[in-house]
Amino acid sequence: MISEDSSDLEIIEIALDQTLADAKSRKMRRASKRKSSNPRYINRSLKESVHHRSNGQCEYISPLNSKRCQARRHLQIDHIKPLALGGKSDKSNLRHLCFAHNQRSAIKLLGVEKMEQFTVAPQ
Repeated sequence: MISEDSSDLEIIEIALDQTLADAKSRKMRRASKRKSSNPRYINRSLKESVHHRSNGQCEYISPLNSKRCQARRHLQIDHIKPLALGGKSDKSNLRHLCFAHNQRSAIKLLGVEKMEQFTVAPQ
């Protein structure tokens, strides 16, 4: 509580504490507002969690040399077990993949015929 004998530093500290509490409250309300029945929907906090875990880098690891892909652009959130095969949109089933590795993974799991409608032909 601010009183007449509060120092400027104490007043600033109280104001910052209140601002942080308000921001956290708004963030929690915003996150809880968005509930979707769409199984493909991935909420913001889950996307941020995947991004934090991947450090903004493709999570594909080559089976040939065990090296991780260095791509940091055009990242997509991939379902390790696809929704079409019963996978869920939870943290343990999501990963960051670059476009090329996401396409490769999908073709490997679902087949070329299924993925032809989604792939981009080289030009």
